[in-house]
Amino acid sequence: MGSRFKQGPQSPEDQKMSGKSESIVSLQYLRALAAAMVLFEHTGDKSEQVGNHILAFYRHGYTGVDVFFVISGFIMSFIFAKSPQGAASLADFCRRRFVRIMPLYWVLSLVALGIFLASPGSVNSSGGDTAVWKSFLLIPGEGERFLIANGWTLSYEMLFYAVFSLSFLATTKGLGFAAALLLVAVLGFAQSLGFFWPSPIVVEFSYGIAAYLLYRQLGPLLWSPVLMVLGAAGLIFQEVLVQTLPDARFLTAGLPAALLVYGAVSYEERLRGLPLRWLEKLGDSSYSMYLFHPFVLKAAGIVFAYAGLSRHGTWPEVFFWLATAVAVFGVSHLVYLYLEIPLIKLARRWFPSKARIASQTA
Repeated sequence: MGSRFKQGPQSPEDQKMSGKSESIVSLQYLRALAAAMVLFEHTGDKSEQVGNHILAFYRHGYTGVDVFFVISGFIMSFIFAKSPQGAASLADFCRRRFVRIMPLYWVLSLVALGIFLASPGSVNSSGGDTAVWKSFLLIPGEGERFLIANGWTLSYEMLFYAVFSLSFLATTKGLGFAAALLLVAVLGFAQSLGFFWPSPIVVEFSYGIAAYLLYRQLGPLLWSPVLMVLGAAGLIFQEVLVQTLPDARFLTAGLPAALLVYGAVSYEERLRGLPLRWLEKLGDSSYSMYLFHPFVLKAAGIVFAYAGLSRHGTWPEVFFWLATAVAVFGVSHLVYLYLEIPLIKLARRWFPSKARIASQTA
């Protein structure tokens, strides 16, 4: 596996701080795609609230979350494979995950809290009770939503990290991977045993682990293009799959996402040579975009309603929401450069590493 990637899967902020420029660009491109999918899904929701729902045809953007989950399983597996075993590595892995995810989330949650205190109806206006303290601790509740509504995915992400970290206590890498697969699968089906949380969607992290293990053994396949086509088609035609297998998102969206991830990684060397730095930058800032875009969409919705654009036909709405999407891309990259990276640097000084993990964090 190591020979297939020139450099361990560094996060963009780690590259900037270390002076290294290599990353798994195929996964960076997929991160950009996944973030854009979620953005346009939520843009459609906002256009339905304030206008004529010009994106009514776009019903599969939510599957960007499934792509994120599979990518996460893949990247954490790469990190684990390159890291030493033991409690010290476990602690450092958890520290790195915490530093990577929580600082930006907490800062933006504080912004959302300010908005909520000033105007409660402006937060989660599409429905649901807002849980303030649970938002900061990423503790889900039935019928409750976080200050940043799409933060619900981070509760699953952090749960996955906590469970996956136990793999560092296994005596061998093989046992560690086996334990991770088993524990994630058990978590995924906990709901069927009477627990309201977690959801079967957690199983999708295990797809990323499996994709990594298979790729390490098999590498790029001649039929990788077929995997990508099947994966993309599965994500696009979600309505058909959901009708066939209702309440089985971990199958209808998770499996196509896994196919897409495996196929994309198979083209790592080719993608690395393409002049798509703008797409890689979008992937760099995908986490910032994922958390920050609801703020921009909220503001855009207010401007849209104030200007009364719904009275002027379809095309003004189309141009308005396209301009909003471009604004999200640009502002999110600024948030990434001038907020996300500095926060990570600061958090690393507050929580210094006690063990050196061989690979950089994703």
